[in-house]
Amino acid sequence: MTERELRFLRNLADTLRSIQQDIRAIRDQQERVNERNEQPPPTPPPILSAELQIPERIERSNHANSDREYTTQKWLTVGTWLAFAAAAIYAGIAYSQKKTMDDTYKEIVKQTAVQRQEAVGNTAALITADFGPSRDGISVYFDNRGVVDGRNVTATFKAQRMTLPGLARLGPVIEKEYTEPVVPNGNKDGRRVYGIDFQMPDYTVAALQEMRETIKIEGTFSFDNGYGDIIPKKLCLYWLTSAQGTPGGEFLPCDGFETRIANIFKQKNAAKDKTQ
Repeated sequence: MTERELRFLRNLADTLRSIQQDIRAIRDQQERVNERNEQPPPTPPPILSAELQIPERIERSNHANSDREYTTQKWLTVGTWLAFAAAAIYAGIAYSQKKTMDDTYKEIVKQTAVQRQEAVGNTAALITADFGPSRDGISVYFDNRGVVDGRNVTATFKAQRMTLPGLARLGPVIEKEYTEPVVPNGNKDGRRVYGIDFQMPDYTVAALQEMRETIKIEGTFSFDNGYGDIIPKKLCLYWLTSAQGTPGGEFLPCDGFETRIANIFKQKNAAKDKTQ
């Protein structure tokens, strides 16, 4: 609210108070006159009828009282309308201020959201959970390619050995969880990845290399991207050796894996038939 608006409202309030004081004074005077007029006249002694006539001054007083009552009602009406006008003006100014404040707040929220989105998009932690075969089972690695540190990085999973190409289960299922409280970008501390090995009963590297077996991974992976956003991901992977008899390979998504492995073995059998 501007200083000019405040000064106008103060002047209006002073005027209303002055009017109210005048009205109260008029009411008090009117009440005193009415009290005098309402008092029962004393019983006159038996005197001449001429002495009982109402003096002319009393009639003039009654006329004056009527005029004052009219004036009082008029000022009451004026004061009421002025009060309504002041309230309407104040309400309009208050609404205008509230609308301005709301618009400003919305703009601040919008700008803050845009700035946060830009910061997250440019600097948030970008972490992957990578799996691979080890000498005794499987390894899990966390790799942060973002700028800020990732936090509460967790992989919870089940690992199952399975036959190829039939994908029948072999041996027991192992259930594991691996958590790192903080995973910084590898360029910060020179440590490329964070990882751990898990053993699997009756597992052999040769079974994978000869494409007699695969390993299926199912579970969940999540991390805090450094800005309080929890990034969840589902895990479903199969190991596939690049070529039979070689150590290379990778974990591939479960979607389409059965069809892929069936085509690989179909080609292998066709090639085998040609050589016979």
